Amino acid sequence: MKTSVSNVFEDIHVKNAIFRAVICDQCGTKVYPADVLKYHQQYHERRDRILDEEIKKLHKSMDRMR
Repeated sequence: MKTSVSNVFEDIHVKNAIFRAVICDQCGTKVYPADVLKYHQQYHERRDRILDEEIKKLHKSMDRMR
């Protein structure tokens, strides 16, 4: 599953500093700095693959039980 790169930026205010963050399209998390969004999206892809593998295992188990 490919996720598109978000062009939506939002400012994060921390004490007296303002940081520019990008918002993840998939989960809505503010990611700072914007360069890290690629790694954040890879996290989503890895998680999806792991969940797909687990679902396949469950399907195989259920098929054997029948």
